[in-house]
Amino acid sequence: RRPLARNPTFNSLRLLHFTSGGLTEARIRELTEAPWLNEIQELEIVGWGFDPTAFQILCDAGPFPNLWRLNVNGTIHSPNVLDLLCDTDAFPQLTSLSVARINLGSESTQRFANHVPFDLRELNLWYCRIGTEGAQSLASSKRMSSLRSLILGTNRIDAEGAKAIADSEHLRELRHLNLSYNPFGKEGLLALGESAKWPKLRELHFALLGREKAQHQEETSESFIRSLNAPKLRTLKIPGMPLKKAGATAL
Repeated sequence: RRPLARNPTFNSLRLLHFTSGGLTEARIRELTEAPWLNEIQELEIVGWGFDPTAFQILCDAGPFPNLWRLNVNGTIHSPNVLDLLCDTDAFPQLTSLSVARINLGSESTQRFANHVPFDLRELNLWYCRIGTEGAQSLASSKRMSSLRSLILGTNRIDAEGAKAIADSEHLRELRHLNLSYNPFGKEGLLALGESAKWPKLRELHFALLGREKAQHQEETSESFIRSLNAPKLRTLKIPGMPLKKAGATAL
């Protein structure tokens, strides 16, 4: 077989998708020798078992001047992935980052929020256990001011975290916000509905946890809908929210 790095078939590649199970350190080293790697614009590494050392090798091989989207969902089981991203200059044009389904925790998220070296437009941290403190760090960071899309579903964010997002001065450029499956309760839901910080928001997603559905009464749903302050909203997804007659009337 012709070695991967020297195969001219790949010279026109712009999107490269790997399943991480086959990406050994040796294969990553071979990949980083490919002259066509500098032309890649989108890189997806999905699956399980992608070692942080292999990711470090990839970062050290940069910079990748044309890469604008990086997806390492569920692959690196270590919060070090955010530390590696903070410390690298391998992705100078990166605007879209997805590291969903990795147990990041609040400390790594806080450092990332304050030191991320990219002007991100899209950030997906779905199911990363960043918690309320992680959400507060993102909401208070000036580095998040360029975001257009923020996905923080399933992250154990409570009412205080929801309030931080609702009150943030740095998320005003958001067009898409997904906070599904977080236990922010009635207080957090109403704070999000009453926020006046999203003048450009077009898509809002709130899927409720099972235990949250029982807590949200018809009055809460009605209050949330009536107070929602997003003049350019085009898409509202609220599965699990008990609308009933009053909520439906408000909608």
